[in-house]
Amino acid sequence: MRTRLHPHPIPPPTQDPASPRYNVPAVAGQVADTVATRRDGRYLHPDHVLLVFGNDFAFQDAPVPFENMERVMRYVNARPDQFGFEVRYC
Repeated sequence: MRTRLHPHPIPPPTQDPASPRYNVPAVAGQVADTVATRRDGRYLHPDHVLLVFGNDFAFQDAPVPFENMERVMRYVNARPDQFGFEVRYC
């Protein structure tokens, strides 16, 4: 099994749709692209994809990155027909 670790594969999302920096759909698209790449059959369990978010000592203020990830998770999970997968913590 090939494994590629990306310590910060998901940029911080900006949730406010009124903000010019609003990027939750774009970040969710990046997650979807990563999941699609890893579900292509070359990996051992294509039905279960592990996305690494951070690494040791990456987050000194853990609530901030977790809230950012939860924004993306809520966006993806609210659109099962669009994305075709569910994001969960493991």
